[in-house]
Amino acid sequence: MAKGVILPVHSVGGDNYEIGFQIGKTLKPQIVDFLEKSRERKSLRRAERKYPRLQKLAEFGERFFPQYIEEIRGIARGSDSGLTDILLMNCKYDFRRKGCTTVIFRGSHRIILGHNEDNTKENLGNCCLLKVHPEVGTPFISFCYPGMIPGNSFAFNAYGLVMTNNAMPTPDARIGCPRHLVDRFQLEAKNAKDATTRTLFKERASGGSFNIVPRKEKRAMNIETTSQRHCITEVVDKFIHANHYVSRELSGLKKDELLLRSSISRYKAGSKLLRKVKEKTPQAALDILSSLEAKPYSIMRVDRRMRICTLVTALFDVSSDGIIMRVYEPNPRIQEEDAFLELASDDLM
Repeated sequence: MAKGVILPVHSVGGDNYEIGFQIGKTLKPQIVDFLEKSRERKSLRRAERKYPRLQKLAEFGERFFPQYIEEIRGIARGSDSGLTDILLMNCKYDFRRKGCTTVIFRGSHRIILGHNEDNTKENLGNCCLLKVHPEVGTPFISFCYPGMIPGNSFAFNAYGLVMTNNAMPTPDARIGCPRHLVDRFQLEAKNAKDATTRTLFKERASGGSFNIVPRKEKRAMNIETTSQRHCITEVVDKFIHANHYVSRELSGLKKDELLLRSSISRYKAGSKLLRKVKEKTPQAALDILSSLEAKPYSIMRVDRRMRICTLVTALFDVSSDGIIMRVYEPNPRIQEEDAFLELASDDLM
């Protein structure tokens, strides 16, 4: 139930091109505004000029996921935007990215997954939630960025899978299938095994951190990937992740501590708060995600001096009764009842 238009909800459907076209047409003002003002687009263009790879990434995408390339073409056409810019936005995770914090509580009858969606401030007011009913495929609800196909952020689908992603500094990035197309591929997974297979798609260009909760299996898992390596962690109690590798197999990877100072700070502060949690409640997860400890590199990113901020906080309550997703404005004192938007499994019917 929406209390405002902070994050509008739009419904799209049809074949892949039609889905993309509807996204582009519906969000044209936001996409045009974002592309005109975006420092991110300029940064991606500079990176592409210095190390050209977009064409090869797109060729891999066309080879393995032509249906999602059609969605990208549809967005470009629907928004009257240049295809190159829209492709760049959908390949941005194969350039260096950072952002987001995720907390998971697993109990005997319930799993709580909370997620701060962090990105540059120019995304504020330009994002939305999409209800997607593909002509062929799995219906899902997903957060969506301007100019991008759905995926990569937070979502759940009609099979009862909840997914959130965290950008990671892939040490072995290569020319391959763009990571965001793999994100989109994940959204149609039927169960944990299927989601894992899709996440570990062999031709991926780069990696990430993927948090997956399959409701029917009563599991919670995290999968860290590089372009060629991975580690699967089964969450048995409490878990937190930011934007650097922390799993037993990958934590030893060389990392740029200056570049990752925000992620390391958020992870340390969150781990400290996690240890103090006595009851695994939605409010306990929100308290961690809204923490201002260790500013300016706090978990809740609201420092006006920083380019990256928390756009929204999402909270998933997963049980045998179904999935409830609540979305909150960034606020250092978030209360469970303050959600401005609530959607549930039934909204995909």
